[in-house]
Amino acid sequence: MEYYIPQKEAEMIEWSGNLIAVSKENIDELGLPADQLAALETEHVRLKALHEKCQTPAHTSLDIQEKNDLKTAFLDKVKLFVRFHLQNNEKMTDALRRAAGIPIYDTKPTHHPPPDSHPVITVESRNPFELILRIRDSESGKRAKPEHVAGAVLFWRVSETPIADPKALTSSALVTRASYVMRFPASERGKIVYMAGRWQNGIGEQGPPGEVTSAVIP
Repeated sequence: MEYYIPQKEAEMIEWSGNLIAVSKENIDELGLPADQLAALETEHVRLKALHEKCQTPAHTSLDIQEKNDLKTAFLDKVKLFVRFHLQNNEKMTDALRRAAGIPIYDTKPTHHPPPDSHPVITVESRNPFELILRIRDSESGKRAKPEHVAGAVLFWRVSETPIADPKALTSSALVTRASYVMRFPASERGKIVYMAGRWQNGIGEQGPPGEVTSAVIP
């Protein structure tokens, strides 16, 4: 059952009755299908009557079975009605959602700026022409991305002269894991590659760069 639908049967019947009433009051404004709404109202009246009958000593097992079968079919129709005719209705307002007892979704994503920390890069070499970069956070020390971070943007450049300014690193890649393998052509073996990194959030904003580190290409 959808989380916004009350679990207790009596409360569900009261909630769905209110939903139908609010929908009827705004049927023209929202352009709701009158036939579907009328069918829901008819089934709701019948379900309410069966629920009340099953609370009396005179009810039978057949009454309970009939009520339960009707409730299942009714709720399936209610959920579809809410999904396709209310929640996806461009004219539906938060005030009407609140009145009808259905969820109000936050359509504006929360902005999470990039962290003030930066990636710390350590380098391993196992195979020729290949470097393995291990990435951890400068603040936590953990080999895991900080919260709300999409990945680390790694910048690098093979250079014969030392590089200390991250802005001078001309190649880049977004790394989403705690390790990254850099591969180089055989012609660059023995040269020095300089590298640094910045954390980047989901909308492309970057934090401060880390210190430039270097390694000899094996």
